[in-house]
Parts: sequence; structure tokens; C-alpha cells
Amino acid sequence: MLSAPRSQRHHIGLDPTASAKQIMDKVIAAKSAAPIPPKVVKSGPCKGFRLTLDQFNLETLPCPPAALVRWRPDSWP
Repeated sequence: MLSAPRSQRHHIGLDPTASAKQIMDKVIAAKSAAPIPPKVVKSGPCKGFRLTLDQFNLETLPCPPAALVRWRPDSWP
């Protein structure tokens, strides 16, 4: 977060001109804050697409090539 462009600081609710100390204070405070409870819904766009067990295959999910190399058991030292 500290090395992120200033324009990304608003994602954690800070002004683009926030200092490194302000960012760290916000991160530290968030670690001890109460979690935001989930909102359970019966329908909506988040439930529009589902894969059944016979359709699900980790090898077909999009991911960066570096992640594939890093987590393939045959590439482990």
C-alpha cells in the first residue's frame, strides 16, 4: 500500500495526499476493528453463474502464468 500510487489510497478511505503514517495508522486500526458482517441475499448478480462439481476444474480458471509455475507440485524444489 505504501508503494501504491497515490490515486489508490482512496480504496482504503484516505485522501490521495495521505502520508505513509496515515496509511499505516489506518491499516493498524483496521486490524483490530470489528469485521463488516456479510449481507445474505436470495438472488442477484453474484448468484447468476454457478459451476457444478462436474464442471469445476482448477486448470480452466484464469490465473497469471507465474502463479501456475509457483504452485505446481512438479516445480517445487
